[in-house]
Amino acid sequence: MTSGGDNRELARISEQLEQIKRLMIVQLLASGVQTKHIGKALGVDASRISQMFPAREIQKVAKRGTRSADSDG
Repeated sequence: MTSGGDNRELARISEQLEQIKRLMIVQLLASGVQTKHIGKALGVDASRISQMFPAREIQKVAKRGTRSADSDG
């Protein structure tokens, strides 16, 4: 049986993993990986990925990444 503290810790870890997954999806989308491939890997429909991460927002992220990469060199 788990205590309330254990449940809170598990909830915190679960939330962190969900955030990491979202960041990875954004990175993959910004890198040009198709939603159908990401969806297949995650076992969700590509339309769900598109709902979670609108293309317009991903394009903004991709452009910011390009600009910072250009300024690094």
